[in-house]
Amino acid sequence: MKKLFYLLVITAAFNFYGCSVNDQVTRSGEEEYSAGNYDDAIKKITEALEKNPEEPELLYNRARAFSRIGEHQCAIKDFTSAINVKKSYTAAYHNRGLEYLQIENYKNAKEDFLNALKNDPQNPQLYFNLGYTNSQLENYDEALDAYSKALEIYPEYIEALINRANLRADLEDHEGAIYDYTIALKIDSMNTEAYFSRGYSEGMLGGYVEAIDDFTKVIELEPDYLDAYFIRGDTYRILKEFNKSLNDYNSVLKLDSLNGKAYFKRGMAELELKKNKDACADLVKAGKLGYVDAYEQIQKHCVKKKKK
Repeated sequence: MKKLFYLLVITAAFNFYGCSVNDQVTRSGEEEYSAGNYDDAIKKITEALEKNPEEPELLYNRARAFSRIGEHQCAIKDFTSAINVKKSYTAAYHNRGLEYLQIENYKNAKEDFLNALKNDPQNPQLYFNLGYTNSQLENYDEALDAYSKALEIYPEYIEALINRANLRADLEDHEGAIYDYTIALKIDSMNTEAYFSRGYSEGMLGGYVEAIDDFTKVIELEPDYLDAYFIRGDTYRILKEFNKSLNDYNSVLKLDSLNGKAYFKRGMAELELKKNKDACADLVKAGKLGYVDAYEQIQKHCVKKKKK
């Protein structure tokens, strides 16, 4: 199974909450947070919490500031304290779930997203994050259901479309993946990841011409997209258009002159074109750069056999 890239979009209730107690200090903490001064925001909120240690909004706000500086365990602790005071604190469950994702505790993240959904069942971001979490837990059917639910609520949720498409491709449902990528591209016609991944799925179904069209579009939009040249070159080789594949491997080497895989693939295309001298030079270069598959081809095509 080819593992495709999955998007994780950290989106939840990131707003500061004001509260009636210590209003001046709270506003000061909010100002520091808004200015990106997260350490100062933490100090201000901690000052307010010394007088009101169980104020859930203050705990929530400090947790968000901790999250911004990468102190995920501290953030989890504060979100937990806020939830202990305010049992139905949906935003705290959601954001704590995101913190668990940051430390790859997917089991706890899933539990938090499910708790948040009890009070906010029409939130597409919660379903998206639940889908991502289930995919990491290899609960693929549950992940697909969660992405689908997010899309029922928000049909133009492009990240959910792409993640569902990626998962379908991983599960070898390439027709379903192509369907999702195509809808995503109707929403965002400049999305290179959607073109690239759709091209991959089209190729897996034997739609090589369509795949080449998609890889070409990727290159038009992003001329330095190395993998698009690679896979388009491979696709040209399948179609026996070896000169075109050669051009693509040349493009890879212009972008990355020490790419052993590109030397190997260019060498194999040169063999098809009967350019054995050039092919052997490329295969030797690939081997020197650590691409071990080259040595078998060197023995086969480049080493003169002794006459008996």
